[in-house]
Amino acid sequence: MKHYHQRQRSYCIILSVLSLWCGIAGILKAEPVANAISAYEAGDFAKSAREFETALASGPKSAGLYYNLGQALKKQGETGPAALNFRRALMLDPQLIDARISLSDIERSKGIPLISAGWKDQFIERVPLFPLLVFGFVLFWLGAFLWLISAYQRFGNRLALVSGLVLALVGMTIFTLAYLADPRLQWRDSAVVVAADGVSLLSAPAERSPLVAKLPAAAAVRVIRTSGEWVYAKLDDGKSGWLPLNTITDLVPEK
Repeated sequence: MKHYHQRQRSYCIILSVLSLWCGIAGILKAEPVANAISAYEAGDFAKSAREFETALASGPKSAGLYYNLGQALKKQGETGPAALNFRRALMLDPQLIDARISLSDIERSKGIPLISAGWKDQFIERVPLFPLLVFGFVLFWLGAFLWLISAYQRFGNRLALVSGLVLALVGMTIFTLAYLADPRLQWRDSAVVVAADGVSLLSAPAERSPLVAKLPAAAAVRVIRTSGEWVYAKLDDGKSGWLPLNTITDLVPEK
């Protein structure tokens, strides 16, 4: 009994410390956000961007924070980093229309051609992915348990067997579709040009190589491989070539 009470006290202490830490972390994150909003309203967009970056670095990432950071950067004329953060916002919340509109405005101003939306883009714009993933997961296991229970009964109900199998297949299909449509999976190898003057896509990893294409700030590329200070990338139109590593930033942020 004595050991039991000691364990209980230890658990209470641990929970108290965790609660205190979570509370402190929430306060520390709330302060940069409040400062960022105040600076934005005062027209100090550089300070606002710094405070939003601090909030993102000190706590969980959110679509709203990335969107607000993008707006502060856009106000400063930093179109490349702004587009990067609008894309990160859409990666976390594909239905954030304001981020999509802001990104489209930047791309239009830079002459970046509009790419027709594929089925994945159309799907995530209309359907919330996380609830769909959960629904598919639950439906699959519900069907699997129903099938297993029916299969191990001595006189299994054929209707229950078939129903369990159908539910499991439907659940697996829904989960797979939602997983494949997740922007974090689609854009895992993507990067955005953040150099203010854009960058030249070259045929070889050397500054005097023949020009393949001129990419403006905010253009998106798919990274194929990295070699030293150079990156071999591919564009949506099929063109590919080399560009300096320091002119782009990965769309999926480092942890």
